[in-house]
Amino acid sequence: MKQVHLNHAGAVTTLLLLFALTGCRELTTIDRSYQRVLINDFSAPIRTLLPPLDDYPNSMTLRVSGTISQPATLSVDQLTSGQGRQRVRRDTLAAGTYTNRYFGGDYYSKEEAELVVTGTPGATGSLTIEWYRR
Repeated sequence: MKQVHLNHAGAVTTLLLLFALTGCRELTTIDRSYQRVLINDFSAPIRTLLPPLDDYPNSMTLRVSGTISQPATLSVDQLTSGQGRQRVRRDTLAAGTYTNRYFGGDYYSKEEAELVVTGTPGATGSLTIEWYRR
């Protein structure tokens, strides 16, 4: 079941479009700074956006749970109108099982951010990724 809760109608439309274009079975958005994505198809890269914020955060966290049969890459980029795409972090998940595995660090931008999960061809399994700015 897909759940989307936002105050901004444009953000809801964007999130629904992203849901339709990705291999996600479920995308839950609690507020403008938090998403939970369930991925069970690694045949193509999965992309999801956190919309711009009104206030500056001080950290970004990714929390991963689930099992994958082959490695996957997590990439987070900040998207700015003037400077384009800026790398925030890149992490590789080895094949295996994860329970609340945290990736995080300082993050001070209120610009839009994009998470891309790229699986190895033939990878199976499912991952739940929660990512948020605080």
